[in-house]
Amino acid sequence: MVLIKINLLDPQLVKKEERNEIMYIVYAIVVVVVLCELAFYGVKYKDLASIEGKIQKAEKELAQNEAIVKKVDELQATKTILQTKKDIISTLVSYRLLYPKLMEDMLMVLPEGIWFAGINTILTDGGKMEVKVDAGALTPFAISELLSALSADRQITELELGAINTVKNDAISSSLFSFNFKHVREKREP
Repeated sequence: MVLIKINLLDPQLVKKEERNEIMYIVYAIVVVVVLCELAFYGVKYKDLASIEGKIQKAEKELAQNEAIVKKVDELQATKTILQTKKDIISTLVSYRLLYPKLMEDMLMVLPEGIWFAGINTILTDGGKMEVKVDAGALTPFAISELLSALSADRQITELELGAINTVKNDAISSSLFSFNFKHVREKREP
């Protein structure tokens, strides 16, 4: 059996029809690709919108946290100021009798014929006080007596005598001198 195929259609019409089918397939592929791209773009746009929402939420939280951090910094600065004031007050209370006790100690050993022209003090840590005294004396013996009494005191250390200058006024001669020492007295607890 032999089959014979007879084509009654015009070959150009068949080719045109085939081209139309190919074009429909190409259009369908393009539409599918465009739809896939649109779907992909939609997913990405949704992700972007979600991320932007998270960013806005994070920025609001950041603004709130910045206000809290600023308040904490202000409180910390206030705390530091108050702590400094407390430390100063504690130091003053702890050492409140240092200067009167220093003067009391010095007056107890002060011989006759000595006077103080000036006293400078520097309070260091631990209750140590560096003292510089400018004084005058009627006799060199009084200077010697003062320095001997000061060096015998356990609370006075590093005693150093400065230059002694003799001054003559009419019939009276006197000596001007200076001396330095460190005075240590135990602080009183509040």
